[in-house]
Amino acid sequence: MNFIYIIIAIFITVFLIFLFFSYRSESKGDQEHPLLIALFVSTVFGLLVSVIISICILALTGSLNLINEFLNLSLNQKQIIYLMLWYLVFSFFLEANLTRILLSFFGYSKISYFVSVSILRILYLLAVGYLLSIDLDTNITIAISFALFLYLIDLLVLHYRIAVCKGGLYSAMI
Repeated sequence: MNFIYIIIAIFITVFLIFLFFSYRSESKGDQEHPLLIALFVSTVFGLLVSVIISICILALTGSLNLINEFLNLSLNQKQIIYLMLWYLVFSFFLEANLTRILLSFFGYSKISYFVSVSILRILYLLAVGYLLSIDLDTNITIAISFALFLYLIDLLVLHYRIAVCKGGLYSAMI
């Protein structure tokens, strides 16, 4: 499936969901043109969500392409895109809840966070790689290196939040 088709499918899905809810809420009021308002709001939010999701997909796909080229692995572009799409689904819906459950068993510290997040990401990427029929050596290499790469990004984001928070720019949002 082409990347453009994925983004169009995401836009249409988000557009229809927002159109349903915004038309329903606008039609209850005393607006003259509730359908036009609902179409405008749905288009704006649909484009916004589609752009954000496409940026996430491109960033993760680019980092996996970098790992693929650097380690001379044998992943094609279709496998990389599917791996990133399934990882985004995992990241948005399951990762935070499963991490909390594992942290309740291990205790709350930086080491236990690193271990629990790494275990979750590696196991999930191994399962998705197995479903995409990636060979075992490449699958293990991709899962471990990408999990470490994502953990480094988490550390950078955490460091940036702490640095900006001490500067006073980010303290109102925390």
